[in-house]
Amino acid sequence: MTRYFLKVDPINECVGAFGQSRLTSRWEGGEIAFKSKGPRYAEKESTRLTPPIRVGDELWIWTHEEKGGQGLVARALAAADVDPSDGMLRITLSDVALIASPFGFDVFKKRPDNGHVTETLLLDYKSICRGTGAYLIEDYDMERFLEIVEEFGGGGVSERKVEQAEVTVPSTEFPWADEIRNHKDEILSDLTERRLNWHKVRPVQGKFRDDLFDLYHCKCLLTPCTVKEALEAAHVLPHNGDPVRDRPDNGLLLRRDLHTMFDAMLWSIDPKTNKVRLARRLSDKSYGALEGKVIDHHVDPNALLFHFTQFQKADKNV
Repeated sequence: MTRYFLKVDPINECVGAFGQSRLTSRWEGGEIAFKSKGPRYAEKESTRLTPPIRVGDELWIWTHEEKGGQGLVARALAAADVDPSDGMLRITLSDVALIASPFGFDVFKKRPDNGHVTETLLLDYKSICRGTGAYLIEDYDMERFLEIVEEFGGGGVSERKVEQAEVTVPSTEFPWADEIRNHKDEILSDLTERRLNWHKVRPVQGKFRDDLFDLYHCKCLLTPCTVKEALEAAHVLPHNGDPVRDRPDNGLLLRRDLHTMFDAMLWSIDPKTNKVRLARRLSDKSYGALEGKVIDHHVDPNALLFHFTQFQKADKNV
């Protein structure tokens, strides 16, 4: 078995944008595709190609932080031989294991030449060469590479520990459809109240907030924002004092402005496609890139459908 390091765009080069997901089910069988003649050695100004990637070779996957990725996020095996004869490197993943705590180059000491000191030739090279690529992890680098994963990856690289890195999704056994049916008028009233009073100060939400921070790894669902002070726990069906509404499958972790806009019905998520939909009246072009973005969430589909339906009605009636 040969080991390779892949640096990729989590959205455009992970087919179907699974590169931002924290669910192995989204990664398993996924395809990474990018322009390349094949994997290379981590050498400055070198174009030497390594042996091609074969079935069973080990792949360590790093997603571009500046593209919304989190750095080193997964380890997988190649599920098929890779043929870059058409100028594209297409790699199918199998036996995927997510790193418990993804990390980027910001955890390493910065060097004067704008690189980082990792004590591995591979990572020091890639800290300077930020582009997409596939590189051989050479034997002399592997021991230190694994030490780094152990130190910063939240649990090491043993088979058991890495396999346990997948997010625990909350139970969806609660009958949200019954909750909506039995309290429809109340929910509609609460949604209207929330939309019209989006500027009101929100109280601290305790366990609901903590659950969402854990579930979404302290990261905004729509953006790369990980600043805790800028993140808020958003209810899909409005909070009404009933603990039922504080279940994590009725919540999203959002940057504060996106939470406010969600409450104001300026955007929602289409439950059929999991894509973001922006209101037509949203004139601020800085949010345009979010339109159509595929979201990996844990919201109950009944709750999400109810919000999306009311979003569509509000957008139509303006």
